[in-house]
Amino acid sequence: MGAWSRFERRWLRVILEAMFPSGVSERAPLGAADIPLDAYFDDLERQLTPRVHLGVRAAIWFLWWIPVFFGHWRPFGALNEEGREAVLERLREHPNYYFRELALLLKTVGSFGVLGTPEAQRMIGHPRPDATQPSWRRAASAQAAAPRAALGDQGVAIMARGGEPRGRVA
Repeated sequence: MGAWSRFERRWLRVILEAMFPSGVSERAPLGAADIPLDAYFDDLERQLTPRVHLGVRAAIWFLWWIPVFFGHWRPFGALNEEGREAVLERLREHPNYYFRELALLLKTVGSFGVLGTPEAQRMIGHPRPDATQPSWRRAASAQAAAPRAALGDQGVAIMARGGEPRGRVA
């Protein structure tokens, strides 16, 4: 099974950000937008079996286009926040088992990412959070640290103030 295309990844990002919005409660402030989704998607593509990969791909396509059949006449990503919530709620209560399960599959995929870090587990009150960061989180942290290490202390200070370093910072 091939990797997800750029647009499928973009669609999955939009869907997961609608399912897991940031800052909805004090106890669970993290959402899909707060995690390194690209690193998470890379890890998923490496870990999923071909059959599960196909199921996730089918669920992405289904959720993206189902609003058209629900009378919204636009794909999921073209809906506003209320429209997306309405589609997700309708799927949650839909009489067709497969409709509900395709949405649940993506919700499960998102849960592994959003709740897969020790910080998130502590925030929701997990009694024994996993002390080890998932591999996708470690990879994203290493990628973020590499440019900072190349800039040196002065460059990091400039970036922390919101500026962009120009030329070589030494």
